[in-house]
Amino acid sequence: MPAQFVKCSECSVFFPLDESGKHVCPKCRNEPPVLSSPKDKLRHLKSILRDYASHGKMLTIPQLAEESQLSDTVIWEFINSGQLDVATFNDPDVRDFVIKRRRERIKDAQTRQPQPVSSEAEPTSKRSGFHKRVDD
Repeated sequence: MPAQFVKCSECSVFFPLDESGKHVCPKCRNEPPVLSSPKDKLRHLKSILRDYASHGKMLTIPQLAEESQLSDTVIWEFINSGQLDVATFNDPDVRDFVIKRRRERIKDAQTRQPQPVSSEAEPTSKRSGFHKRVDD
């Protein structure tokens, strides 16, 4: 059975008709969106950030949490995993986090030791062509 769509009586947006039969979209009813999977939550956060960025505005973590109706911890999980771009935030905590992560990466790169070169000369065989056949 195909989904039936109706036009919101307040904002004129088309939305799928639910079992309640109301002609007002969930956004106009101020209902929180149903976000069951982490992928849906991430998509919702990115759409909010994109909307604000298109108007030239930046959000803080508490503002995004209030706007998205998700907790701060969920937002920080996405930031820590690198799935949420931190360039769209205007929050000193996020900037401090980015600086700390950058310092850790530089420190890790500096502490990595180069691989020792073996002193034994390995016999080299001449390989030719696409099939990497060994020629004697």
